[in-house]
Amino acid sequence: MKKFIDVYGWKLIIVASAIATVLICLPNRFFFLNDDFIYISKSPALNFVYRTAFRPVSDLTLLLDYTLSGKNAFGYHLTNLVIHLICTALVFVLSMRMQSLTNSNECRKFFPVVASVLFMVYAFHSESVFWIIGRGGSLVTLFILLSLSILLKSKPNNASQIAALLVYVPALLVYESAWLFPLLVLSIWWVRKKNGNGVSMQVAIIGSWLLFAIHLLSRKIMLNDFIASPYLDTDHFEFVPSKIMYNYATGIFRSLLPPFESSMVFVCMSGVVAILIIVFVWNSIKKKCAHSYEFMLFCWWLIALLPVAILGVNTHNTESERFLYLPTAFLCPLLVLQLSKIRHSLFRNSATALLLMLHLYLFNQSSGVYATAGRVDRQLLEAFNGFEGEYNKLIVVNLPQQYKGGFMFRLGFEEALHWFQPGLRFKQLEVSSKLTYNTKPQLKVVSEPPYFTSYFIDSLSPASLVMVADGERIFVGKYGK
Repeated sequence: MKKFIDVYGWKLIIVASAIATVLICLPNRFFFLNDDFIYISKSPALNFVYRTAFRPVSDLTLLLDYTLSGKNAFGYHLTNLVIHLICTALVFVLSMRMQSLTNSNECRKFFPVVASVLFMVYAFHSESVFWIIGRGGSLVTLFILLSLSILLKSKPNNASQIAALLVYVPALLVYESAWLFPLLVLSIWWVRKKNGNGVSMQVAIIGSWLLFAIHLLSRKIMLNDFIASPYLDTDHFEFVPSKIMYNYATGIFRSLLPPFESSMVFVCMSGVVAILIIVFVWNSIKKKCAHSYEFMLFCWWLIALLPVAILGVNTHNTESERFLYLPTAFLCPLLVLQLSKIRHSLFRNSATALLLMLHLYLFNQSSGVYATAGRVDRQLLEAFNGFEGEYNKLIVVNLPQQYKGGFMFRLGFEEALHWFQPGLRFKQLEVSSKLTYNTKPQLKVVSEPPYFTSYFIDSLSPASLVMVADGERIFVGKYGK
């Protein structure tokens, strides 16, 4: 029995994790959310500039989904799942390449397989998996991992370096996280040099910085700014050191910790994580491993978190977890490397099982958040069935905003109505209040408005359409002629 567990234990855990992941990510569980309605409905216009964002490759994938699936969210979420699975395979390839460079036979099969499976079920980058627009985080990771895998060949020649650069080009046109790639290339060259197997990487180093500079220049021409982002509170980036340091530290801890309702709990858990990180760095320096490929992974993780320093990540819910997708592609192999150092196979397998089960549980919890948010969006749009026509005003009371980080209609409500209810027309939209759910909403469409809106409805102007929502009901009604 012990031999069976030693040989097949972790393999059974991996197969079970893979099956569970596919079931959790089934595309029919999810719907459109938030600015999905903005980007997707406008994708046929081929307008690749929205506010301060220029991401044509990501927009083209939306256009392809729109052409194939229309208003059926299944196809879009299937694309998200496929991208996530490809990234999982690339984490495996990257881990294999790194292991071959170290000439290590220790846990040769365990390390790359478990690293990729942990990434597949990792719970703290869920936004890129379950939210359609969040695919930008996973799509840029796909190109970055592929390019790095090419460069991590035992002896990358000029042709392979050019191939890596060609893969880097679409990454620049997907998401701003691609800007970090030149730093990753420099780290590969540095570690190779310090380990005595240095090869000429001038083509990759110079080429990556040149492509990055050209991209920034094109952004300046099109967007009139180098690093403006649609996620910033202002149109231009403002350098505030204290805020940047806080955001960066938060990103480090959030990539290892789930969101907590209590800030105090998050701070305490972050303290524990900080101690573990310090111990790891101290041991690496003490053992003169600061130039190892393991420490390079650690540096990649920290480099990939740099965008979070500007954009921030939520510590109370899943909002902004798409910014953690690329960092966790480096963090997962790093974590599994620590597990592989456990000599006793039973202890190693047990620790692996506990880690994977924990993330499967949290991953499933996150999927429930996005499935619930999508169900509310679907119910709300379906509540307008039968109200075709033209109205002076559409008044919305308690427009659903979010549920634990799963955004419903913080943005995109008007675009959603135009897309899903083309027969409904109104001259003016007035949102009088907004609603955030702290508990799971169980909504049903009712024919009578909630009592707390009766005074408001009595004062409506003629030819008005009203939508009212609370934690249990959705009401839509028209008033006047």
